[in-house]
Formats: sequence, structure tokens, C-alpha cells
Amino acid sequence: MKHIIVNIFTLLFIISINSCCKHKIEVIEEKSEEPVAPTYPTFSKPDWQAPNEGVYECSMTAIIVLSDSLPDLETASDCLAIFSKNECRGIGQRINVTDDKYVWLLFVMGNQEENNLLSLSVKYWSSKTKHKYYSKDSLVFKVDTRIGDIDTPATLNMITLTAEDNLE
Repeated sequence: MKHIIVNIFTLLFIISINSCCKHKIEVIEEKSEEPVAPTYPTFSKPDWQAPNEGVYECSMTAIIVLSDSLPDLETASDCLAIFSKNECRGIGQRINVTDDKYVWLLFVMGNQEENNLLSLSVKYWSSKTKHKYYSKDSLVFKVDTRIGDIDTPATLNMITLTAEDNLE
């Protein structure tokens, strides 16, 4: 009997609390948000300028191809350059090796005191997409050396420049 009385009082207590409350208790369902795709800004053709002759005393050569992550983007009107921070150290020339193979030839300028110290990154602009891309990995300036060759060019892994990137 005591057990029934306790249950009745508990029920009355719950009813009195519910009647006193003016607000309904809503169950909020947690919505799973789908990942938001990054936005890729478009750019007009860049005006990257080769370094002035006489400013740098040394050079190195890089023969590169873009990674397969940029399929069918390359055209003759694309731009490619190599930078130390925001300073252009060389402009790429697209060379046709065979009917379906192209490489980019870069003459990279620097000074003797930068040998093995200067970190370089490559930027690429696609005339098809109007997007800019930058190299995922950096290169190191080494006086009088060559990275890659016509038969086995170095492959650069490129990343699309997003609206949040600040590489200019």
C-alpha cells in the first residue's frame, strides 16, 4: 500500500510540474551537416615577371611535369613560375616533347649564399579553369644543379588555391 501511495504522489508531482510550465519541451534533433566544398576563386592571367638579369649571380634548372591530379588542364596559354615567398625567381616555358607529352622548363635564379637554404614553390595558372594552383612540396635552390630531365621530369603535386589561401 505504501508503494502505491508513493507512486500516486510522484505522479501528482509530475502533473503539477507540467501544468506549471508554460513552455513545451522540444526534442531537438541533431542534423548532420554535409561537408562544405571549398570555394575556388578565379583569376585573370597572372603577370608574373622573370627576375631582372644581373640581380642574381647563380642559377639552377628544373624540368617538371604537373601531377595527374590536374588532368587535361594544360594548354599553351597557361602560366607557371617559381617563387621564393612572393618573389618570382623564374618563369616556366612549356615544351612539347612528343605529340602528347609536355614538360615545363624553369631557369631558377638565386645567389651563392642561398645555396641549399632557399625554399621555392611553384605556382601554376590554368587558362581552362582560371584557377591558380601551388606546389604541395617545396624545392630547394641548389647552385648549378638540375632537377629532372626531358625523359624523367620531376613531378609536382599541385593544390588548388582556395579563397582562404593567401599566396599572392
